[in-house]
Amino acid sequence: PLRLAISHINKHRNPSPQPVAIDAIAEASIKFRYFEHVAEYSVAVCRECGYSVLPSYIESYLQRIYRLK
Repeated sequence: PLRLAISHINKHRNPSPQPVAIDAIAEASIKFRYFEHVAEYSVAVCRECGYSVLPSYIESYLQRIYRLK
């Protein structure tokens, strides 16, 4: 019975999460440091200057305005 229970749990548990690259973690950290997400308008607001950008433009904004790579 215990073996059956363990087998059942193993069959139905969620697969292991995919590993996340260190670069992706660092990138997310930078975005959170410089931007605040405003879900109501689906934009990110720069904490330094107050400029709002679409989330897909955060990387280019940081490169252009703050010279971050």
